[in-house]
Amino acid sequence: MPLLLFALLAATPVDQPAPILTLAEAQRLVREQNLDLQVARERLEKSANLSRKAWAALLPFVSANASYTRNDKRIIIPFGLPEGLRPLFDSFGLEFPPPTNIGIQRLYQRNAAVSFSWVLLSAPAVTGILNAGDAVELARLGYAQTELALQFATALAYFSALNADQQVSIRERALTLAAEHLRMAEAKVAVGEATQVIALRSEVEVANAEQALITARNAARNAHVALATLIGYVHADGSFAPFAVERPQEAPTPPAGQDALAEALAERLDLKLLDRQLALAERQKTETWLKFLPALVATGNWRWADVKGFGGENTNWAVSLVLQWSLVEGGMRLWELDERQHEVNAAGLQLEKAREDIASQVSEAKLNLDSARATATASDRTVELARKSAALVQAQYEVGAATQLDVLDANRLLADAETAQALAALAVDIAGLSLENALRLPPL
Repeated sequence: MPLLLFALLAATPVDQPAPILTLAEAQRLVREQNLDLQVARERLEKSANLSRKAWAALLPFVSANASYTRNDKRIIIPFGLPEGLRPLFDSFGLEFPPPTNIGIQRLYQRNAAVSFSWVLLSAPAVTGILNAGDAVELARLGYAQTELALQFATALAYFSALNADQQVSIRERALTLAAEHLRMAEAKVAVGEATQVIALRSEVEVANAEQALITARNAARNAHVALATLIGYVHADGSFAPFAVERPQEAPTPPAGQDALAEALAERLDLKLLDRQLALAERQKTETWLKFLPALVATGNWRWADVKGFGGENTNWAVSLVLQWSLVEGGMRLWELDERQHEVNAAGLQLEKAREDIASQVSEAKLNLDSARATATASDRTVELARKSAALVQAQYEVGAATQLDVLDANRLLADAETAQALAALAVDIAGLSLENALRLPPL
């Protein structure tokens, strides 16, 4: 018997089965450990600052500065009354004020200033705050879409791994049967009860079963790797702890009927996102209209210098109200209005198209589910007939009414029928998940 046969049969663990990973546990792990979702979560947290930044436009801005300057020269202006006025002061018994020097600029000069600006009234700033709130909501909906899409991908990967494990079990049974028939054929050839052709045919069946088992195990390995990657099981070196999957007690049961479609049109996150984008586009157009209105700004400043100047003080301050009104700007606001209107039109059309696409997706998903169920029913019937046929041929073989080649053919047909049955069951699971996804979740 080929050494590869013993290696393949021994490769199946029998003493320490891998721990079971349920579908619910896998979906919990993808929420907690998936790196794509963690990146999306960080972006969601970052988007919260958009609203704060928009509010900052309506809060006071305060700035301060200080300087130390080395000028090229000192500037002093002498200031005093003309000497011709001294008799007038003397006639009234008043002291004639002596002349003074007013310093305008020192050689080494120090200055400090504080200024503020406060937008008291600005209509575009208000719409900016509302737009920022919509942007935060868009980020939240985008995160929810990412999470639900990963949940859907995890369910698909889980059922794919489950089917791959079933394929391995089917191919292991087929290899075991083929090996048993090879052993029987070699024994019969040894005692002269069968020809060498029977033994060679049995070896061919074993070789085919070995190759089918290798292919099935590689596919199962890939399916487990895909699921482990989604749920964060894979280590930095590409390895992961082995796990097993099991069929959930409750299979996917997507809703049906017009009520389900109406619920999808009302609750699907992608539609909510497009609806919010339409509202945002309309508000941006309103924001452009509001740019025609004036803005009221309060400004103030306080300055200190180490020279007193003409006022005789080192400090001075001023407060003012400024009405800013842009009257003519070359038609920019008019062109912006036209641009905003096209954005509103495009957002409305995208929303309308999405609603039509959802109805089409739901209809197609229902047809695919019906077809998958019909195929699964037919495959169940095929497996039932193949099992009866294999049992009948085996019984005939035992009484000499059938050859060992007939038994090999019957067993191979049974293995193929069981493989097709497992694939049909997977197709039903995927079709059910796809319909549920089309009705309730955003599209991938």
